[in-house]
Amino acid sequence: MNSNWRRSLDGPATEPGDAIALAGPLVASLVGFVPLVALTGRSIGVGLLPALLGALAVVGVGYLAYVYVRNQVVAGAYVSFFVLSTFAANLPLASQEFYRVTSGTVGPQLWLFQGPLLVVVGYLLWAREYTVDSFSKTELVFGSFVVWTVVTAFLGAGPRTDVALYFTWLLAQAWVVFTVVGRGVERGLVSLESVVTTYVVTVVGHAAFGAAQLWNDSPLGLTFLGEGVTWHPPLSFVVGGEYQLIPTGFTGHGYVLVSLILLTFPATLVFVHRSDSVSGVPALLGALVSVIFLRLTTSDAGRGAFLVVTVCLVAGIVALSKLSSAPRGRSLREQFRDASSSTYRSFLALVTGVLVVLSPSSRSGSSSKQVGPIDPTDPNETPTGGSTPTGGQTQTPVDVSEITSISIPLFDLTYLGPRVQQVLVGLEMFVRNPIFGVGGGNYRFVGGTYGLPVKESLSVPPSLHNIYVLLLAETGLPGFLLYFGSIALVVSSGLRSPLQGHKPYLQLSILVSFVGYLALLFFTHLVDNANSLLPFWALAGAVVGERLVDEDGGTERSPAVTSDQ
Repeated sequence: MNSNWRRSLDGPATEPGDAIALAGPLVASLVGFVPLVALTGRSIGVGLLPALLGALAVVGVGYLAYVYVRNQVVAGAYVSFFVLSTFAANLPLASQEFYRVTSGTVGPQLWLFQGPLLVVVGYLLWAREYTVDSFSKTELVFGSFVVWTVVTAFLGAGPRTDVALYFTWLLAQAWVVFTVVGRGVERGLVSLESVVTTYVVTVVGHAAFGAAQLWNDSPLGLTFLGEGVTWHPPLSFVVGGEYQLIPTGFTGHGYVLVSLILLTFPATLVFVHRSDSVSGVPALLGALVSVIFLRLTTSDAGRGAFLVVTVCLVAGIVALSKLSSAPRGRSLREQFRDASSSTYRSFLALVTGVLVVLSPSSRSGSSSKQVGPIDPTDPNETPTGGSTPTGGQTQTPVDVSEITSISIPLFDLTYLGPRVQQVLVGLEMFVRNPIFGVGGGNYRFVGGTYGLPVKESLSVPPSLHNIYVLLLAETGLPGFLLYFGSIALVVSSGLRSPLQGHKPYLQLSILVSFVGYLALLFFTHLVDNANSLLPFWALAGAVVGERLVDEDGGTERSPAVTSDQ
């Protein structure tokens, strides 16, 4: 192969400046140029979809030429995947009714992010990066979980094997993302900094489009690109009027935007701290904008997770300060006194973020709903919507005790009762099917037979908003252990770097973001949503890949070393 062509193919993008140069124009095009062209096409009669597809084609060709001129084709494919993995832009391959009863993004569909992902996978296969002895322990454990979901699809107690296999396909893509990002970081194509920077830039882009949604006071009609259409009961804040729209950007749902903010906010503070007085301003504004939109999504689970992030981040900084090579005997007060202006900016952003997250709304202090058991065998307690629960033979009704009406100042607990009911039913499913569960994505098809109320106009109950109980119920104890065992190995790998002084604060920020993300999952089911799941595993792959890089820039990946990862 011609060396010049090869050089233009795999030039690295390891610095934050590289990530900004590659991600910035793409994000600006996707949240600015493409929507403008699409909406203009709709207004002049060309049609929204043709104009949108034409604009995407122009952006795609232009971006390919851009990365080729920069000699960063493979790195550009990585960066474009990171950006597009947050966009809920897909082509459904099943009926609308199928997606109405399945959870998250489970189902047959083509995604915009799959294009650059295929480019990256193809390059790594051509470069012989996938060999029998090249897989780390974390990759093998996570891969075992994916294989186990196939087993539960056929041996689980759920009625929808097809849905379970689509769940497997989603997790298989997450595994591929984990492996390609780890290898990309390890081989120097991208770096942990460039991966995180790309996601920070992308989240700010989603927030910018979210501002346009709020300004318009309704969705702009760009669902083909991933715009969500979600509403909540009318509420108001101390500042601003009453509104109902949940800003989503192009992530498809407010919860997804919240999860991406939690994954990037701690790292944004690190970038604020690293920057000088001029370049630190955009990072500071990005941190403040992201936390404002976290509050505007009205997600109390996200607010609670942000507070967890804050506590862990402060505790981690204190611990690193104690373990650092700073002169012995210097107190934290002395270190803070000598801190630079960038440190104060980071501190200001964190404190402001906490104040924004704790700001009350007109629904703050609302009590949880009273929820009692529903007997699916009683014709007088037919689930809402009037249809018979899906899932085969009716089970013995679960005795779900009424949730005592409680409230917490500054938080809205309206949906706590239904969430607790979902968890209790999920635990009952696990007790009855402890090994194989009911199969991935099958909780909704079985929940009605356990006494769960069914959503209006649907034949299935809502999804279980707790990933821990959800995986126990759907994949059994083996699946639960394999999945969270994979995450534990990632965290263990990431902990070694800050403890050894290798990019300590950046590594700490990523680990803290993982803690916040996992805290959010106590009240969400984002394991079945590609636009939240794939960014998480991309960052996890970057953490593991960073660990496998020698101090001299070489690689530690070998059979002997990977057995410890």
